Amino acid sequence: MSKKTKLVIKDNLGKTKTYNLRGNFLFEVKFVFFLLIFIIVFLLFCIFLLKDKNSSLLNTIDSLDKEALNLKKTILDLNSTIKDANDALDISNDKIEDLKLEVAYSQTYDKNSKNYDEDIKIPQNLTSLFFRFIPNGVPIEIKRITSSFGFRVHPISGVGKMHHGIDLSANIGTPVIATADGFVEYSALSKTGYGFLVILTHNYGFSTRYGHLFNKSVVNAGQFVKKGQLIGYSGNTGYSTGPHLHYEVRFLERPLNPYNFMNWNINNFSSIFTLERMVPWRSIATELSI
Repeated sequence: MSKKTKLVIKDNLGKTKTYNLRGNFLFEVKFVFFLLIFIIVFLLFCIFLLKDKNSSLLNTIDSLDKEALNLKKTILDLNSTIKDANDALDISNDKIEDLKLEVAYSQTYDKNSKNYDEDIKIPQNLTSLFFRFIPNGVPIEIKRITSSFGFRVHPISGVGKMHHGIDLSANIGTPVIATADGFVEYSALSKTGYGFLVILTHNYGFSTRYGHLFNKSVVNAGQFVKKGQLIGYSGNTGYSTGPHLHYEVRFLERPLNPYNFMNWNINNFSSIFTLERMVPWRSIATELSI
């Protein structure tokens, strides 16, 4: 028979009350006590372990952040290197194209100059057709010319290269008009230095380009426009140092000096035949007269 443990409790009045407890009660108390101690120790161990893990994770995160910053810097450096390489390649390609163009010009000029007849007679009734179909006059109200046609040192890149057009200073929002009848070949924000660009295709192999326009479509590709019609507004988009219009005149995609065409009018009608000998004016006149 198991022993019982007596628990005697005496109150303030001297009365006593006795409780008979099971024989293993003390063992159970000790067991619960040691169990609580074990749980507390275990929890303390877990807290310490989690704290250590947390510290390790924080160190890992800090290390990853530093690596991410280094990778970001490396990527930026690589992008800069790629951009510089692309710019150098574009410049090299431009120089190659300019050299090809100069060779082609010189060969064509030599060929034309030997058999060139300056005295091209154009019937008076055809002059209006010339001024309608072939680029002439100014595309914008001119304040001043900031860069002429020809070889120059680029104001941004500092690299010498051919400037295929003429730069006309203008406030942002100045109306730009077509210099001859034609179709809109392109009207959008280009991925080149032209910024927002409008290209017009005219008769007899001519085309004109209007660059750095305000980023807003006024005409659309495929649309027919007449000489003097609004095609856009001057801006400062693309590879530009300030608000202006970049204007080009091309014949069979070969750049010509726009200044000669901007000054071309009824009073100096024949001058263009001498200034631009790359153009087969006699053939154009023959075609117009048919």
